[in-house]
Amino acid sequence: MEKDFYELVVEGHFSVAKGFIHGLMEGSRISGTVLFSRENNIRRETLVEKVLEWIHLREDLIHVLCEEALLSLIRQGLEKQGAAMYF
Repeated sequence: MEKDFYELVVEGHFSVAKGFIHGLMEGSRISGTVLFSRENNIRRETLVEKVLEWIHLREDLIHVLCEEALLSLIRQGLEKQGAAMYF
């Protein structure tokens, strides 16, 4: 069966974002596939994004790929925490 994946871009520290997303999944007992760009060699950042991070105008941007079944769970959890997130 073919799965649809969605990309979320979260602004913040990588380890915090990863732990938060895995905690949401564990707490809700929903399983699925979540891929983080840094761990899977997925290059999505532009030079402009990297320059903004270097001069501290923006936190790290974490690109997350998740299954459709997890999208609303992750999005709602991040929204409740007031996280900066882009689709």
